[in-house]
Amino acid sequence: MRAFALWLALHLFVAFFSGFATFQLPLASVLVMSAAAGWLGMIDARRRNELLLLQNLGVDPIIVAGIWMASIVILETALHALSVTAGV
Repeated sequence: MRAFALWLALHLFVAFFSGFATFQLPLASVLVMSAAAGWLGMIDARRRNELLLLQNLGVDPIIVAGIWMASIVILETALHALSVTAGV
């Protein structure tokens, strides 16, 4: 749920500065957005002390960032599929 909220916030931020032109982003922007979300997700996990717990369980911090990035890519894929279906 936090990944969705972050994804939505990033999209609204981009839409605000682009004049609300579109919600469908090019591939390069999606990759930058997913990398930013992975970095912000890792910071969020560190702030909530979840990263420390996961490190004690043997999970590398890069895996946490990868999970956040993967969830953003899934959301972007779903948005692209919906926009193609709607004909936008």
